[in-house]
Amino acid sequence: MWAAGNARGEVGPDGSVESATSVEVVAGLPVRIPELRGHSLTVVATDPQGGIADFSNRCGIAREFCLAAPGVDVTGPVPSFYCAAGARECYLTLEESGTSSAAPFVTGGIALLAQHYRNQLGNDEIVERILRTADKQGAYGDSDVYGQGFLDLDAATRPVGGTRMLTGRTLSGPSAPSRASTLRMGAAFGDSLARGLALREVASFDELDAPFFRPLGDYVRPDTFVAPTLAERLGTLGRDPRGATWRPDGAELRVRVDAVPDSTAPASLGSVSMTRDLGNGRMWLGYRSHPGWRFGLYAEGRPADRRAGLVEPGDFTEDGAFANPFLGFARNGAGIGYAAVAGPGSLRVAAVHGTAQYGRRRDAGAGEATAALAEYGFGGSATSGLAMQTGWLSESRSLVGSQPSGAFGDLSGDTGIVGLSAHRPLGGRWSLLASAHAGMSVARVQRRGMARRLSELWTSSFALGVIGREIGHSRDRLALRLSQPLRVESGRAELRWVSGRNPDGQIEIEQAALGLEPSGRRLDLELTYSRPWAGGLAHLAVIASRDAGHVRGENEAALLMRYRRRF
Repeated sequence: MWAAGNARGEVGPDGSVESATSVEVVAGLPVRIPELRGHSLTVVATDPQGGIADFSNRCGIAREFCLAAPGVDVTGPVPSFYCAAGARECYLTLEESGTSSAAPFVTGGIALLAQHYRNQLGNDEIVERILRTADKQGAYGDSDVYGQGFLDLDAATRPVGGTRMLTGRTLSGPSAPSRASTLRMGAAFGDSLARGLALREVASFDELDAPFFRPLGDYVRPDTFVAPTLAERLGTLGRDPRGATWRPDGAELRVRVDAVPDSTAPASLGSVSMTRDLGNGRMWLGYRSHPGWRFGLYAEGRPADRRAGLVEPGDFTEDGAFANPFLGFARNGAGIGYAAVAGPGSLRVAAVHGTAQYGRRRDAGAGEATAALAEYGFGGSATSGLAMQTGWLSESRSLVGSQPSGAFGDLSGDTGIVGLSAHRPLGGRWSLLASAHAGMSVARVQRRGMARRLSELWTSSFALGVIGREIGHSRDRLALRLSQPLRVESGRAELRWVSGRNPDGQIEIEQAALGLEPSGRRLDLELTYSRPWAGGLAHLAVIASRDAGHVRGENEAALLMRYRRRF
C-alpha cells in the first residue's frame, strides 16, 4: 500500500509550483517493475466534499493500480486513554491531512474484505476486487486523477455480475446461475429436505470468483401446483368442476370455462371431456379434466346401469378427494380411456399426459408426466363394491412432483402404482367409503448436479369417508372425510455441493445423505353440508388439518361458506 504523495502546490527552489500530475517515485514503482503489479495499490486523497484534495498527487501513470480515499479531516478510533472518563471508546478527527491518512482507509478495507470473505480470497484477488468495484461515476471516472475510482467497500462486498453455483470440482468447471437453481419439493416430501439442509451452507461465486454464502435450505421451495388453495377449495365446494353438460344421442359432453384474474395468463382456463358409448363399453376423451374422476369411487357403473359414481367431484372441497393422487401429476393435459363389462364387474383403462399444475396455466418449465392405469371393479351400486388398480407413472424433469433446476441437476423417474377403493351402504341413505394408494418410484438422474443419487421412494395416501344424502331434506347432503394426502414413507437422497474455496482457488466440497420422510403426517378432517336455502343452494365446510404440509406441529383450520342462486 502506497501513499501517492502530497506534493501538489509545493514551491520549488526556482519558484516553480509542483503540479503533481502523477504519483511519487516509490508509489509508481509497479509501472517500472512488473513483479509488483497485481498486489500493490496507490492511494490519492479526497477532501470532505469528495473531490481530489488540493495537496494530493494525482494518479497519473499509476492509474491502473491507483484509487482515491478520504484524506482530509479524517475521523477514526483512538486508544482508550484518549477518551473522557468512563467512556469505553471514542473517536478523534486528525488535525493532519494527507495521502498518508487516505492509504489506511484502503488498508483497513482490505482487512475487512479478507474477513468478510472468510479468508478465502487471495491477496491479489482482494486488490483486483477493490479496484474493480471502486466508484467510477461522474468525476471519479477521470482515471488520470482518481485512477480506478473512489473506494467503495459496500460494492466490494456485493457480487460483481451474476453469481453461479458450481457443479464440478474447479472454479472454472460446470456451473449454473444461482437465480435459476432451485429444488421445488412436491407436497409429499413435506419439510424433509428443507429441514435437513437448513443448517448447511452453499457457496456461489461471482465474476471475480468471490464466494457468497447462503443456507442451502433457502433454495428448497415448496410445490405450489398440486395442493389446492383455500380459494380453490371454496370454488369447488358444492360446484361440479366438470362444467356444463350436453347429452347428444349416445354421448355426453362436459365443458368448463374459468376466468383467470391474472394478466399473464390466458383469458380463461377450463376443461373439456366427452364420453361416448361404443358397443359393450364406453370411451372418454378429456382435456384438463382430472383422469381420477373415471376410476374408483368416482367411476360410473357398468355401461348398461347408467349409474353415476358414488362420489361426485363437488362433494368435498377437494375435487379429487378419493381419486388416485398419482394421476394428479398429469391432470393438466389430455387423456383417453375406455370402460367395458368384464365378467361380474367392469374393467377401466386410461392413458394421460400432462403436468401437475392445479387450476393454472401450464408453465413452460414444468415437468411433464405420462400415466397409464387399469382398474377392475367388483359389485354394483346396491351392494358392497371393491375396485383394484394398478398402473405406471413416468415423469420427465420431476419425481413425485419434485423438480430440481439449475445447479441441482435434472431428475426424472418411474413410479409403479397400486390402489384400492371400496364402498358399503349403511342403510338407505348413507354410504361408507374408503380408498388407499401406494407407489414405488425409481429415480433417474439425467444431468448430475448437486442432487447425485436417490434411493427407491415409497409413497402412500388414504381416505375414509361417509356420505349421507336426503337425510333431512330432499336435496341435502352431509359428508365426512378423514384423509392423508400423498406422503413419502421412505427414501434417501445424496447431495453434493460446494461450500467454499481456499486462497489458492481450490474449492471445498460437502456432501450428505438425507432422509426424504417429512417430520409429520398430515391428516385432514373435513365435514361438508349442502342444502337448498332461500331459493338457492347453501354450502358449508369445516376443515381441520393436523401436521399441515406433513410438518410436525403445523395445524390449520378453516370454515368455508358458499351460497349460489340463479337470477
